[in-house]
Amino acid sequence: METRLSRYAERFIESAWLAALIVVPLFFNVYDERVFEEDKIPLLRSIALLMLALGIIWAIERGRQAFSFEDERPFWKQPLVLPWAGMVLVYILTTLWSVTPRISLWGAYIRRQGMYSNLSYMLIFLLVYLILRRREQLGRLITAILLASAPAAIYGIIQHFGLDPLPWGGDVTKRVSSVAGNPIFIAAYLIMVVPFTIAKIIEHMGRLLRDEEDDQATLPASLLLGAYLFLLVIQGLTILYSQSRGPMIGLAVGLYFFALVGALHLKSRRQRLVGSFATIAAAVFGIAFLIVFNLPNSPLADLRDAPYIGRLGRVFETESGTGRVRLLIWEGVLDLLAANPVRTLIGYGDETLYVVYPQHYKPDLAKLEARNASPDRSHNETFDALAMRGVMGFAVQLFLFASLFYYLLKWLGLIRTRWQQRLYIGLWIAGGLIGWFTPYLLTGSFALSGVAMPTGIAIGMVLYLMVYAVATLNAEHEAVVAEHPHSLVLIALLAALMAHFVEIHFGIAIAATKLYFWTYAALAVVVGAQWLQRTTLAETPAPRQSRKRRRKQQAATLAPGAITPTLLALSVLVALILSTLMFDIITVESQGGWVRFYWLASTWVFAALVVVAESMFEQEQSGQWAQRLGVFAAISLTLSLFYFFVHYGWVTWRPTTDGTITPDKLEAMVAHLANTVTLFYIWTFTLIGLGGLALLYGEPMPARTSSAGAAAWGYPVLLMLTIPLIVKTNLNIPRADIFAKQAQAYENSRQWDAAILLHRRALDLQPHQDRYFLNLGRVYLNRAQTSPDPNERQTYLQLAEDVLEEAAQTNPLNMDHWRNLASLHRAWARMETNPELRAQHLAKADEYYQKALELAPNNASLWNDWASLALEQGNLEQAYERIQHSLSLDDRFDQTYVLLGSYYAQQNKWEEAREAYRKATELNPRNIEAWSGLGVAERRLGNVQGAIQANLKALEIRPNDYITHRNLAVLYQEIGDIQSALQHAQTALQRAPERDRAALQQLINQLQSQAGGG
Repeated sequence: METRLSRYAERFIESAWLAALIVVPLFFNVYDERVFEEDKIPLLRSIALLMLALGIIWAIERGRQAFSFEDERPFWKQPLVLPWAGMVLVYILTTLWSVTPRISLWGAYIRRQGMYSNLSYMLIFLLVYLILRRREQLGRLITAILLASAPAAIYGIIQHFGLDPLPWGGDVTKRVSSVAGNPIFIAAYLIMVVPFTIAKIIEHMGRLLRDEEDDQATLPASLLLGAYLFLLVIQGLTILYSQSRGPMIGLAVGLYFFALVGALHLKSRRQRLVGSFATIAAAVFGIAFLIVFNLPNSPLADLRDAPYIGRLGRVFETESGTGRVRLLIWEGVLDLLAANPVRTLIGYGDETLYVVYPQHYKPDLAKLEARNASPDRSHNETFDALAMRGVMGFAVQLFLFASLFYYLLKWLGLIRTRWQQRLYIGLWIAGGLIGWFTPYLLTGSFALSGVAMPTGIAIGMVLYLMVYAVATLNAEHEAVVAEHPHSLVLIALLAALMAHFVEIHFGIAIAATKLYFWTYAALAVVVGAQWLQRTTLAETPAPRQSRKRRRKQQAATLAPGAITPTLLALSVLVALILSTLMFDIITVESQGGWVRFYWLASTWVFAALVVVAESMFEQEQSGQWAQRLGVFAAISLTLSLFYFFVHYGWVTWRPTTDGTITPDKLEAMVAHLANTVTLFYIWTFTLIGLGGLALLYGEPMPARTSSAGAAAWGYPVLLMLTIPLIVKTNLNIPRADIFAKQAQAYENSRQWDAAILLHRRALDLQPHQDRYFLNLGRVYLNRAQTSPDPNERQTYLQLAEDVLEEAAQTNPLNMDHWRNLASLHRAWARMETNPELRAQHLAKADEYYQKALELAPNNASLWNDWASLALEQGNLEQAYERIQHSLSLDDRFDQTYVLLGSYYAQQNKWEEAREAYRKATELNPRNIEAWSGLGVAERRLGNVQGAIQANLKALEIRPNDYITHRNLAVLYQEIGDIQSALQHAQTALQRAPERDRAALQQLINQLQSQAGGG
């Protein structure tokens, strides 16, 4: 039964899901290492934990009613429940079976998309599914989605014109990344919002046409139409400026479905004919243009260099660029799947691709990407699902998508009969199978099947709609579609979900798009099954006369005041939007104050217009603009300004100091910076609470307080337990990363003790994060290498070994940990004076390299390290074999030729050494080792001028390299240019370490003597 506590829980849950839909797309954190995606997810999971606690209270209070439905069917028989439950089970089982269960549970350092995160999205699906039952709730949710997209799109425009107030490392003007930090990600998010923007434009155009004689209704509809047209333009521009092909194709497919299904819902046969024909013709033209644009000798080839659309001319590239990269990754995933039939069935576990893929790494990838990079995603949802969740998980995922699109078409009246149902299922399956096997029949490989299969499914759905349109062309409107009061919302959902389905097979599903997918899936059922107690804002309206009559009838029952729960709640949510933007851009490093003000002000003005006008249509009462705007401004600006002053004071605070910073002060300073995110978490939950109270405004409360009796005393305990869970499993993630980022800054300035202190603090907050062990081990090694005390040096080397071994034990499948241990022991060997101990460390390094190569046998860089070790050990034959193997993997790697040159140099084969070094300089003219080696080889062959030229090239690359200056001093001395020799020797002395200065001073004395004698 409904009680006061269940009502409270219900409203706070709604406030929480609205907050999640806003902060997940907009939030980023410049204070830590990862900034974007990995900071959005902990905040989402924190909100989900609060929703879980509130959901438990709501379910207990409601009892059986919580899972009861109007059709009296059990919960598990309701639409989408089975595929949802199947996905929950898949994530649990694949985590238990994972090759790295801890990472599959909590998520990897990069991405954070483990079981915890995915179940958070699915919890939100469940709560929206069970609780959203009123028109006002649907209206608020759609409005929140549109409001959040406005600042994201505006920021993209700001970046495009070079006005970004934040100093990003990369170029964000050519391809904007906005609040997502990646051009593909921001476009993937916006294409899921664009269909609702279009739906709102259609809705308010309809209002204007119907209410043209009603001045009170015309004004807000006109303003909203203008606002949503502005929103559509900036959304489209940001997508265009991102130059992301996958999202653009996804949006095109989504809009095609929007247009075709919309055409099928037109009243007259003539309108349906013209609309359907125009839509299909546009699609045929678009596909033909895309094919011609991508042909090798296309007449449109010149357009491939055009901005914004040029990248669409390389969609099908497989021999170069990102197309070649993805094809190689997909081939590696196929090898991974073929290597273990059991894992093919159950998968390797979520977030594990980066540790299992290196065994099947394609060497050609190194020629196109960084050689130390290993894919953590395949950039294709089909292959990601197969690799991480196996055939079992992939089948359930396909069942989910098939069911979702089936129900949407059914509720839109496009699947009503048995033959239509069979045709849809048949075309879905046939399209998928044809798409999967066609690449194999054409190329002998399934590498393109991950893209071809969803393409086949989409084509199957298009064919279904075309067959349906032709079959019903001459029928009456009622025989074409079963009228649904919320058809516009359903069409927008179909378009958004179809765009997402296509896009994720060219890219990566991110926090925002996963959250929106599961929210949209829940909305599809609630709206489609007509569980809403009142009709939605996007309903097919009644004629004007009955609308006016309805207004008059409702005037007596609706509160005449301007204050409504929706107005209050959305005002709080706008404060959350502005607060999030303030956290994003108000930093010590940010610049361009007027740009920041414009971004915030334009967001507020847009929100004011939308919130005030939409609140009128919710009540179906016009007027009271001033009162509504006053309420909105008072709430949104007061809350936003309060957060601004608190946040600004927090980030600009600096401790009073006499110039010396003790370890305690340093830790306190960084802790203060780390708690900037703590402050935002507290503020977010405060606004969620205020939003929940706003939604309770004016509602009559149930008579009974609780149905749980004495057990209700456990509710506060349950809510309190969420606080340590949020801190431990979520908040400490960005806090630890802030400590790690600050530690790296001290490390870069060679302040080893400060870096060690902060890295240890990061590990205190995240004790199982192997990345932090790796960082700490690196600093210990650097500290040892710069210590003059042999005993202290041994202490730090032992500490480095301990933490690197801990990293390897924490994540033994990560090749980098074994490689780092090998590097440590090589460095340790160089510092050893005892030959026996030195040999032991080199032997350990050899063992660790072998372990690393077991995990990444196709890594040419790793083979080079192992070959270099053999050279150190004097095992020339082994070194040569390893170098040749490395060349067989990657014959374009300059470092391999440097090693080959060193191998020949050790045997005094200077002609061969010179050729190897020259090859290295051709492959990478910026390789200083290659130029230095070439200089040595030229000198040995008697070409002193050639040696000088080689060293001058090295000096161009690294002007302050004292070894190059020293070499030039010696070379100039040989040819009798004493002044040049003296100049380089003096420069070398200024930059040389203490141990080399005596020899350089002796050289300078000798040169001065020669100069004086001359």
